[in-house]
Amino acid sequence: IDLTLWFKDRRWASRAQASDELDRLLGPLLLRHDILKVGFQLTQDVKMLLQSFPDVTCFRALSRVVSEARGFADIQDMAQAGVSSPAVRAGQQLGLSRTCEVVLGAKLCKDAQTSDWSRRPLTPQQIRYAATDASVLVELYSRIGADAAEKAREKLLAK
Repeated sequence: IDLTLWFKDRRWASRAQASDELDRLLGPLLLRHDILKVGFQLTQDVKMLLQSFPDVTCFRALSRVVSEARGFADIQDMAQAGVSSPAVRAGQQLGLSRTCEVVLGAKLCKDAQTSDWSRRPLTPQQIRYAATDASVLVELYSRIGADAAEKAREKLLAK
């Protein structure tokens, strides 16, 4: 869902109505613990969502759920817990492209990362970039494994 366009849609009588409808659609999915959601630096993503859309209730609840790692797996944390590489052993945090290189053997093309994401419509390159970023997370989760997800969760909860 393009949240920028969602809130500009003329069918909403107000921003509050748009927020309520978004809560109704996304809340049940995002807040279910039995549906695994995979991301990279999830706490940063949630902070950005909260800053941009503070009136969306499910995003506030999402902040608590992500911090407890219930129904969520953060690939960056999983890589730190379950990937053996010189960089990880040295305590370096790996970015998504470097994680892909270490785990999958290929870097991600990040050319569109610094493009103007506030401009609509998104370019085909931006859409490919976003889709690739999202789809590679599933492959990384599969390769790194659920054991690393559990180790990362235990480490998070021990803080």
